[in-house]
Formats: sequence, structure tokens, C-alpha cells
Amino acid sequence: MNGLESPEHCSKILVADDGPDELFATARILSQAGYIVEQACSAREAIDKARRTIPDLILMDVVMPEMDGLTACKCIKADPELREVFVVLLSSVSNTPDLMARGLDAGADGFISRPFHNTEFLARISSLLRIKRSV
Repeated sequence: MNGLESPEHCSKILVADDGPDELFATARILSQAGYIVEQACSAREAIDKARRTIPDLILMDVVMPEMDGLTACKCIKADPELREVFVVLLSSVSNTPDLMARGLDAGADGFISRPFHNTEFLARISSLLRIKRSV
């Protein structure tokens, strides 16, 4: 069975990153793997798009201007319409255990450090979506 036949590949993923290169690269990896991908250039745009589209998973950069990923995660998890959406924080700037713990305390369902290997990244996404389907 190839990857596109698995049910998680019908999943909608929203990628939020203020870095255009990181946003494009992450969205491209996911799109090429068969996921339905939306993009947002800021945390506020991600929250607005999430409210409109109700994605299965949100990948959110931690460090963004105006509103950081931790604050956005708290907003998403506080919204009754979005609280079941999985949020995974991404960071290449600060990958300390303290930041990861703060992200999980903010309601994140996972934390992925950049740079990542594409195969491992896709396996993590697939695993999270399997977990989401089982709850």
C-alpha cells in the first residue's frame, strides 16, 4: 500500500509560519505526501483560517511577530470549536526542554524541532493523525 492510500492523507493540515521559505518548504513536503494543506503567514491568520476550515492538525511556528505560537496555541485550545484540533509547535530558534515544556503546557499536542528529516517528519505527522482518529 502506498502512502496516498492511507486515511490520514485525506487530512487537512494548516501550516503557520512567518518565514516564507519555511512555510513553503513545510507545505510542499506535506502536499507532496498527499495531505490537504492550508498556509498562514501569522498566528492571527492561522487562528482565523482554523475557525473557517477546522483542520485536523495545525503546525505552528513558535517564534512569530505580533503573537507567538504558544499564545496562538492557547487561543486555539480555548476555542470550543477548535479545542479538538491537534496543534504541533515547530521551532528552529530555541529547542530547549523548557520551551518544549512550555509549549506542551500551553496545550500543544506535540513539538517538532527544526531542521528535521522529511521521512521522520512525515512519520510523526502520520502518527499524530492516527492518534487523533483514535480519540
